[in-house]
Amino acid sequence: MTSQNQAPANLIHNGEYSDFRFIDMMAAHHSMAISMAEVAVDKGEHQELVKFAKSMIEDQKKEIEKLQSILDDIDGSKKVATEPHPHERSMHGMDSSSELAQKTPFDRAFIDSQLPHHASAIEMAAVALKQSTNEDIKTMARQIIDAQCQEVGKMIDWRHDWYGKKG
Repeated sequence: MTSQNQAPANLIHNGEYSDFRFIDMMAAHHSMAISMAEVAVDKGEHQELVKFAKSMIEDQKKEIEKLQSILDDIDGSKKVATEPHPHERSMHGMDSSSELAQKTPFDRAFIDSQLPHHASAIEMAAVALKQSTNEDIKTMARQIIDAQCQEVGKMIDWRHDWYGKKG
């Protein structure tokens, strides 16, 4: 965990917080979530989770487009990352889409993979909200924090309802 005044290492470039790193890391992070949500659309056991996964795909694709738009405004020659950095998945204990697809019960595995995934997005967005000087990034960071905190609450409730508090 980082202190409130220190950006996570993956958002640091040349010793300081970087909007470019935030954009790349968040776009790649969203791409990973989209691939996991696509599996949930096919394998989800509860209709609420399938609907949630579909919404996640749509919302995070829109956020990737917005990240690209912000990047275009900052530096029109760059494209957002679409793949996570190799260490990110293992750093947060997340499964790949193919690993996730093999787990049972699937919905619990999906929720268990998404909780740390969402937590890391919230952490990155909190840092961007505090350290970025770009108003578009700050606005997006606030939206990510709000949306993903709501989703975390929903997933925790489902996990407890469907699998019990220890499950």
